[in-house]
Amino acid sequence: MKLADLTRDIRKMTNAELREHVRSIRHSKYVERPATAARKQKAVKKTGNQATSKLQKMLAAMPEAERLAIINALEGK
Repeated sequence: MKLADLTRDIRKMTNAELREHVRSIRHSKYVERPATAARKQKAVKKTGNQATSKLQKMLAAMPEAERLAIINALEGK
């Protein structure tokens, strides 16, 4: 519920207005919190990138000849 929901006097509303007011409050109360969404995204990125980034770091540290030898061994040449 927001502060704007409390500004109108509900005693003066008709039944249809009350229903619509309650419906709008219900729809507006389910707002996703930004911290929760950020934590979820961070967890997804962390698990997916760990193995890839370690492999990329290892390959970047290797000399070109050693990298080519590994690639040829994996291709079966």
